[in-house]
Amino acid sequence: MYKQPPKKKIVRRLIVIYGVMIALIASLVTLLVFFMLGYRFDGQEQRFEQTGLVQFDSEPRGAIVEVNKKRLSGKTATKTVVSQGTHEFAMWREGYETWWKQLAIQAGTVTWLDYARLIPKERPVESIHTFEQLEDVSFAPFGRFMIALQKPDVPELVLFDLRDAENTKQTVIKLPETALSGMEEGVVHRYEIDEWDQGGRYVLLKHSYSDQIEWLLLDREKPDELQNVSTIVNLPIVDAQLSGSSGNELYILTEGTIRLVKLSDGSLSRAYASRVQQFNLYGTGVITYVGTTENNTERVVGVVQKDDQKPHVLKTITASPDVPVSITTSNYYHKDYIAISVGSQVEIMSGDYPTNEKTVDQTMKPVMTFDFVRPIKWLQMSGNGRFVLAQDDAGYMSYDLERGAQSTMIDFASPLSQKLRWIDSYSVYNVEDGQLILREFDGANRHAILPADSRFASSLDQDDTYMYAVAATDKGYALQRVRMILQ
Repeated sequence: MYKQPPKKKIVRRLIVIYGVMIALIASLVTLLVFFMLGYRFDGQEQRFEQTGLVQFDSEPRGAIVEVNKKRLSGKTATKTVVSQGTHEFAMWREGYETWWKQLAIQAGTVTWLDYARLIPKERPVESIHTFEQLEDVSFAPFGRFMIALQKPDVPELVLFDLRDAENTKQTVIKLPETALSGMEEGVVHRYEIDEWDQGGRYVLLKHSYSDQIEWLLLDREKPDELQNVSTIVNLPIVDAQLSGSSGNELYILTEGTIRLVKLSDGSLSRAYASRVQQFNLYGTGVITYVGTTENNTERVVGVVQKDDQKPHVLKTITASPDVPVSITTSNYYHKDYIAISVGSQVEIMSGDYPTNEKTVDQTMKPVMTFDFVRPIKWLQMSGNGRFVLAQDDAGYMSYDLERGAQSTMIDFASPLSQKLRWIDSYSVYNVEDGQLILREFDGANRHAILPADSRFASSLDQDDTYMYAVAATDKGYALQRVRMILQ
C-alpha cells in the first residue's frame, strides 16, 4: 500500500530538483553568453580563449574563403571565428583574381569582410560608341544612364540608356534656345554638365556666355521643358546642388548666402548661412559650408539643417588664407559624423547634428584626429558613411570609422589633378598611365580594369555586371566597357 512521503521530504526533494534546474539553466546561459562573446575551447592549448567573428561575402557570391591559407567549408556568404591577432584572409573563384587582405582581429568583435569585389582575370574591352569630339560625360546614380556633351559651345547632349546591357539606347537632346540667355549672334557660349539628381532623372547644367553664368535643369524624360534656374530666381548663382529626386528643389549659393529654391513656384527661402565661400549638400537637408566671420578676418566651418533657425559654427580657423580648409559629413549606423581638415590635420566628430535647442558641444564628441603630413586638397566620405578619405594630388589616406583603423599613405603612380571617385561604398578609382585603376579604401586589391581618360567619369551599371569608361582613341574617344561578372 502506497504511503505518501512526509511533507518535509517532498519539500527537500523539490528544492533539490529546482536547484539543479536553476544551476543547469544558469550554466547554459553562462555558456551561451561566453559563446556570444566569442569564447571557444582551444583543443591544442587545452584552454578557453576569446575569439573574433569574421563575416565574409563577395560579388559575385560563391567564392572559396581561406583564413591563413586554410580553406573554410562554406563559400560566400559565410562566417568563421578566429583567435585574436593578425590573420590573412583570401576569397577566390574560378576565372577571377584572388581577393586578399591582412587584418588584425580583436577578441569579442565582429569584422565584416562582406565587400570583396572579385575581378575577372580576363577583361576583354567592348566598344559601345565612338565620338569624334567629347567634352564631358556624367553617369546617373547606379549607372542606369550616361549623358555626354560632345562640343562645349553647342547646346546638344547625347543620352545613353544603359539599363539593358544588350540593347543600349542613344537619344540626342537639343537644348531649346527659348530657355537660354545670350543667344544673340556672335556671342560665345560654353556648356558644362554639373550633376544628376539622386533619382537619375534630372541633370543640372551650367551655361556660360560673355561674363554671365546661368544654371539649367534638364528633365531627361521631358527635355523640351528645360528650366532656367537663374531666370526663375533672378539672382547670380555661384553654385547649385540638387536636393532629392523630385527635380523641384535645389540649394544655391548666391551673394554669399545659401538658399533653397522651389522651382514649381519660384519661391526662395531665407538665408541658411551667410558669408559662405563654398558648401556641400548631404542628403536632402544637411548643409556643410566654409565661410568667414563677420569681419572677414577668419574662416569658419559649419553645419545647418533645413529646419534650423541659424547655422552652427563648428570651428573657427585662424590659419592663413592659403591653408586649405574642407568639411564633409555623413551618417553611419544612426550616428552623424563630421570631418574637418585644416592644412594637413583631420578632425572627426560624431553624435547628432546640433539643433535649435542644443549646441554642437552638447551633441557631438571628438572621435579621432590624424595628420596627413601634406596639405589636404580633398576631403570626402564614402557613400555608406563608413570611411573618411583625405587626399592631395600625390596620394590618399583613409580612416575606417567602424574598425577605428587608419590606413597608411597610398601613393599614386602619377599626380592626380582631381579628387578620387567612388565606384561603390568601398572602392575608389583614378586613371594612371591611361588605365582605370580600381582599389579599395585602404589601397588593397589594386587592379587596372580598362583604358580610360582621366577627364571623364566611369561607372558600374545597375547590376554591377559591366564597368563603363571613356578612353581616347586615334579617331577621337570611345565609350567602352568590360564585363565584371562572368557568365
